[in-house]
Amino acid sequence: MVKTSISTSYRAVDGWHVFVSDDLPGLYVASKDLCSAFHDVANSIQALLKLDEGIDCTVAPEVSLQDFLAVVRGGDADSGNTVPVARRFCVSGAHA
Repeated sequence: MVKTSISTSYRAVDGWHVFVSDDLPGLYVASKDLCSAFHDVANSIQALLKLDEGIDCTVAPEVSLQDFLAVVRGGDADSGNTVPVARRFCVSGAHA
């Protein structure tokens, strides 16, 4: 079993909740619903690793949705719509 993690960056921009990753080029998840976007990241990482690298894996966030929401909601409302937050997603699976 191989384990690693992938870092993502989160930004709220003009009512959209966007996740991208420097660790995994091509990852871009956006939704008007924050909970949907957060949950879609793991599935998107899993799909990209399968399509691009032939790796079957399981992906899960390293923090709970509630913990993530607490960080996001703790942002400074007067600073505009953009609140940068980095999050990691745990990737585990067998070699390809």
